[in-house]
Amino acid sequence: MKLCCLFIAILISFNWCSAQDKPSEQQVKPKDSVQIMSQQLKDSTGTRVNKLTDSLKVKLKAQEEKNELKQLKLNRFNFFSPQKAVQTIEVPPPPPQAIEKVEQIELYQEKRVEIILESMSQEFQQESVIVDEDFEAEYEKAIIEDLDKEVIYNTERLRGPSRYDSRVEVRTLNPDIKWQRTILKKNKSVAIIVEKEKLSLINEQFYQIDISTSLENFYNLCGNVPFKNQPVVGVGTAFISGSNQMTTAKHVFQRNLEHYVIVFGFELLNKNGIVEAIVHKKNVYTPISKVYNNDYYDVTTVALDRELNRPVLTWENSKLLDDRTEVYMIGHPSGIPKKIALNAGILDNSNSHYFYTTLDSFQGNSGSPVFNRQTHNVIGILVSGELDYKFNGSCNEINVCKLPYCEGEKVVRIDNIMN
Repeated sequence: MKLCCLFIAILISFNWCSAQDKPSEQQVKPKDSVQIMSQQLKDSTGTRVNKLTDSLKVKLKAQEEKNELKQLKLNRFNFFSPQKAVQTIEVPPPPPQAIEKVEQIELYQEKRVEIILESMSQEFQQESVIVDEDFEAEYEKAIIEDLDKEVIYNTERLRGPSRYDSRVEVRTLNPDIKWQRTILKKNKSVAIIVEKEKLSLINEQFYQIDISTSLENFYNLCGNVPFKNQPVVGVGTAFISGSNQMTTAKHVFQRNLEHYVIVFGFELLNKNGIVEAIVHKKNVYTPISKVYNNDYYDVTTVALDRELNRPVLTWENSKLLDDRTEVYMIGHPSGIPKKIALNAGILDNSNSHYFYTTLDSFQGNSGSPVFNRQTHNVIGILVSGELDYKFNGSCNEINVCKLPYCEGEKVVRIDNIMN
C-alpha cells in the first residue's frame, strides 16, 4: 500500500513538473500577440515608406519634366532671338601643359567668327524653317490625332527651306505643342558619329569640335543649297537601343571603332547660324565593341564605354503599317547639325525586310531612326537612298527626285533587327 502511494506521488510530481516546463496556452498568447503586433507594425511602416517613396518619385519626375519643358522653351526663345542671346558654356582657360594649343584655338575662333558672320546673311534668314501665313497651299493646316486620341486643331505644319525639302532645325519645334514636344524628347536619344580627330581635348571637362569646314566647301555646293554655311562634322547618325548600346548603319564605320566617338547635342543654337562647338565630356561616348553586325541589313549595334544617361527609344512592328503612314526622321544629314525631316510617308511597304519612304535624307542620315508620326515609336533605320547632289557643270545642287521616277529612301525594319 505504501509502495502504491509512493508510486502515485512520484507520478503526480512528474506530471506537475512537465506541466511547469510546457507553457500553457495563456502563456503563449501574449508572446504571439507581441510578435503579430510587431510584424504588423513593420508591414504598415514598410507600406507607408513605400507609398512615401513612390510619391517622392512621382514628384521628382514631375519636377524633371517641368525643368525639361522650361529648358526647351528657353532653347526655342534663344533660337529665334534677333540678338545672339545664346547661353554658352564658360570654358576655363587651358592648363599650363596645353599652352602650345593657344595658337590653334585662336585660329579656330577666327574661322568660327567668319562662319557665324557669313551665316547671318539675309539669304540664310530667308531659309526660315517655320511655317507662317505665306506657305504653299499643299501644306494645309493639320488636324493631328495623337496616340491618346487628343486632337489638335489649327496646328500649322513645320516646313523646311523649300517645298522639296522638309528638314527643320531641332530648336524650331514648339514644346507647347504636344506632338512637337514628344519629338524633342525623342531627339535626346539621337547622336552624331564623329571621327576622333575632329575633337580636341581642351581641359579635363570639355572637348572642342572642329567646325572649320562648311557644307558648301565640303561638297562644292551651289549658292542656293540650304544649310550650305553650316559645318560638316560627322559621318553618320546613331540612336540609343540599349542601356549602353547604340544602333546605326554598318557602312558608317569605314575604319576600326577606336577611330570614332559618338556626340550628343550637336545642334544649331540660333537661327543666325551659331553652333556650340564646345562639348562637355559627359555628352561624348566611345564605341568599344560590336554586339550586333548584319551585312545583309547593313545595320550594326555597338557597346559604349559606359552607361547612357538618356532614354532608350521604343519601337514597334513596321509590317502592320499602311502605305502613306506619316513618318519622320531625326539625324545629321551630310554630317551637319541635327535636323528633323518631317512631312513624309511610307511609299512602299510590301517588302518583308525594308520599306521605302519620301523622307528628305542625305548621306550623314545613315543610321537615323525613322518614327511612326502617330505613335512616335521607331519603325526603321535609314540605310540608303537616292543620290544627294548632282553636278550642273559648275557646282553641285540638291538632287530633287520626283515620283514615280525614284524608289525613295530605303529603311530597314526595326522589328527584324530587334527580333
